[in-house]
Amino acid sequence: MEFPALFDDDELERVRAEQLAREYARREPYQPFLVVAQHYPRIARAIEQLWGAPEMDRFFDRLLIDERGNRAGFPPEVVQALLLLSSRHQQAFRYHTPADVWISDPTVSRRAAR
Repeated sequence: MEFPALFDDDELERVRAEQLAREYARREPYQPFLVVAQHYPRIARAIEQLWGAPEMDRFFDRLLIDERGNRAGFPPEVVQALLLLSSRHQQAFRYHTPADVWISDPTVSRRAAR
C-alpha cells in the first residue's frame, strides 16, 4: 500500500524556496565604491577616472599608506572599502607587483627575486 504524495515536485520546490526566502532575508551586495563615494566624493571621482590604469594602484597606495606622518586616516569602513577596491583592481589588471617583505631592497620585486 502506497501513501499519496503530499506535494508534487513543483509544489515542493515552491514551498522550499519560500522557506529559504524567509530564513535568509536577501541582503544588498556589498558595494565598496558606494561607501567611498558617500564619505569622500572627490576620491570616488578619482577612482572612476583612474580605474583600469596603472596609476590606480599607486593612487590606492598613496591613500592607504601615510608617507608624511601627519594624516588622520580614514574611518574603518572606508579603509575596508579602499582595500577591497585596491585588491579588485590588482586582480583585474595585474599592474601592481607587491614587494616581498623578506627582500631588503624594496626596488626588487618578487618576480625578479626568483
